Amino acid sequence: MPAIDFQSWLDARSKSFFDQDFDAHLTLVYLPFAIATRTAVLVVEDEAKLRIGFDAWSDMLKSQKATHMICTARHVEILGDDMMSGTFDTEILRDAVRICDPYRSTATLRKIDGAWKVISIANGLTNSTWPFVLPNVDRDAGGQELIWTGDTGPRGENDG
Repeated sequence: MPAIDFQSWLDARSKSFFDQDFDAHLTLVYLPFAIATRTAVLVVEDEAKLRIGFDAWSDMLKSQKATHMICTARHVEILGDDMMSGTFDTEILRDAVRICDPYRSTATLRKIDGAWKVISIANGLTNSTWPFVLPNVDRDAGGQELIWTGDTGPRGENDG
């Protein structure tokens, strides 16, 4: 069941950040991997660079007193026996209060040695440098997340 595998990967990823368990996180990532935001494409080449990003995100969750990072799979596509792509929404909460606006992402996973590992993530954030210290979610005047259309620069359009 690929959708279940994708949600399980999301849950394990969130847990690794809250547990500050880099070793668990490392089992979920295939290096190098790419992160595309609305303003940049970043490549995490090695374990040291991954560790910097992991620590920054874990520290952000701790400093913001986050209690939950809920990642909900919305759509999963099978791209072959050993690859899938899934779209998911992320909400970061302190109890029942949002720390930031929710945002949408797409992750591509590849099965390597029997385990699903991320090879790329694209999201609606406007972060342009690594590591991500806080999630920067771009919104239009109506509060809708702006989704990058692929145009040059951080232009977007409403996602429905």
